[in-house]
Formats: sequence, structure tokens, C-alpha cells
Amino acid sequence: MSRAHAESIDIRSLTKRYGSFAALDAVDLDIAGGEFLTLLGPSGSGKTTLLMVLAGFVRPTSGAVKVGGQDLTRVPPHKRNFGMVFQNYALFPHMSVFDNIAYPLKLRGLGREAIRGKVEESLRLVQLEHLAERGVHQLSGGQRQRIALARAVVFEPRVLLMDEPLSALDKKLREQMQIEIRHLHEELGITTVYVTHDQREALTMSDRIAVINDGRVIQVAEPAALYNRPADAFVADFIGESSMLEVTANGAGYSFQGRPVVAVAAGDGRAPSSGFLVVRPEKLELFDATMAADHNRFDGLIEEVVYQGETLFARIRLDEGPHLTLRRTTGREATRAIGAAGGRIALALHHEDSVVVPERRA
Repeated sequence: MSRAHAESIDIRSLTKRYGSFAALDAVDLDIAGGEFLTLLGPSGSGKTTLLMVLAGFVRPTSGAVKVGGQDLTRVPPHKRNFGMVFQNYALFPHMSVFDNIAYPLKLRGLGREAIRGKVEESLRLVQLEHLAERGVHQLSGGQRQRIALARAVVFEPRVLLMDEPLSALDKKLREQMQIEIRHLHEELGITTVYVTHDQREALTMSDRIAVINDGRVIQVAEPAALYNRPADAFVADFIGESSMLEVTANGAGYSFQGRPVVAVAAGDGRAPSSGFLVVRPEKLELFDATMAADHNRFDGLIEEVVYQGETLFARIRLDEGPHLTLRRTTGREATRAIGAAGGRIALALHHEDSVVVPERRA
């Protein structure tokens, strides 16, 4: 299978209303050719609606969708030449693996030999060549998902759309499939739009992530930038673990409960007049005197220490009242360093990891 000619996607002022409710609210989004972009958000955020508009299954109230410069806003799904992988696989139970993958090629009128060659190549891509003649009912969940992927790419689509395709798999298989899908994308180069509500999945797989809430795109960024420089409190709270400490502007910096805090601005670079200091549990360190110049210090009481296999999780009530969480990899040294519930602890957060975000992005 040849590497795809990657096509860009341009979404402009895309709106979808159901009565007075806006499932999508003037969404603007640029997706580069060959990019793996994930739409991430909670249930009801609008991410699946956006994917269905891209696929052509939902007609927008207003706005435009262009792929490779071509306006597809009113083009029906079967004329868009997009590959689609659904949450429930959508395989034909009465067909063999081979015939499931061959189906879109037969619809396009390809000859028998051309179909065989393309199906065999797709099976090679998903490493299931030996299952070509097996029935769908004989496959595991992970194998069915691979077949659904093979069917979606066998006709070399312009764009690949994926709607929470791993949600039915167990944790170990899900993590394995995340890497396999990422490798498949790297090999084929197809522009891919992926929907999930799983933050770790999005961080693992994506070139960029678009965080969506209330029908609006809140922030679009590469995974590391999104995690380390969230645009507002919603993004910070939704992406990974965090404690949020309310701060106010204090001259050139900020203060927390009357104490100065050295911090950097949110993901968009604008310093809010008030907001929240985002504290990631893995970025906290045990304080020592050498850190005074470039760290913020927090003192408190250890309320709880929980063993979670590869990590220790500690809940600390600060002297100022709010709580922080601390996470450390397990080991005798880590356990001794943190201490036990009921003990005092001093924590430090480097100023470059001290990010202040507004409650809501303007």
C-alpha cells in the first residue's frame, strides 16, 4: 500500500444547532496534511458531533469544511472517500475477515486480483495475514479492531476518522493498540482525526490535541505543550492530575494566601489578573534550603499515603487550608522521604513548573 497523499482539513465557523442548543459553536480548526489530531473532551462536549460533521453524517447549521482545498460541507458521506473506524467495529458478522476488508473495494468496482493484493497488504499492516478466512465471530476484541482498521485504510482514503475505537478493550490491550495505531499512521501518512475522552490515550497517540468543551475548541497544542502550559482551568483540570490553588495578581507576580508566588503565564502567554496555580503531583519535590531562589515552597500535614504499585500517592493539607497531592515512584527511599500520615512535610515547585491559568479562557 502506497503512502497517502496527505490532505489538509480546514474548518471555518462550524456551527451545529439543535433548537437553541449549540452542539458546535463557531468552531475554527486547521489540521495539517498527514497530521494525527485528537479531539478530546468530556461526554457532551461536541467532539463526536464534530467528527460526524467531518464524515458527512451530520449536516452543519452553518460554516464550512474543506479538505485539500475542496469544499465538502454539503458532499454526502459516500462521496468523500474517507475511512471510518467506529466504536463498535461495524464488521459484517456473516462475512469472513477477507470479505469484510474487501467490501469497500468491491463497492468501488476493483477487479478480483487488485482486491486480493490490497486486502493482503492491509492484513500485513495489521499483522493478521493468517486470519484471512476466519469468521468475525472467531476473533478477539483486539483482532476485530485491527480488521476494522484494515478495512478503513484498504482503499487508501483521503482522511481517516476514528470514533473512540479502543473504548471496548481492556487496559493492557488498549495501550498496546494505541502504539499500533500510531505506528500504522506513521507508515501510511493519512491525515487522521481521532475522538476520545481518555486523556492518556490522547497524549500517547497525537501529533496535536484539540480540547473541546461546550461545543468550542478551548486549546489546540502538541501533547507536552498542552500538559505543561494549559490555556485555562478547564484544560488544566481535564488533562492529567492537578491541584488548583487560587492566586491573585501581586505587582509583577502573584500571591497565594498572602505569600508571593513566582509563576509563568498560561498556554496562550497572557498573564491573568487572577486565576489558579496548577500544581502537577509529579512535579512537586521535597524542599531543601538550596531551592529557595527558584522554587515556591508549600508546608503542610500529610493526611494520607497510598501505595499504588509503581507509585506512591500522598495527600497533603497545606497550612493555608487547601490540599495538594504528591506522586512519587515507589521504593524504600521514596517511602522514607515522604514519611507517614500525620507527619509534617515541606514541598517545592520550580518556578518554570508553576503555571497560572485563568478560570476560563477569554
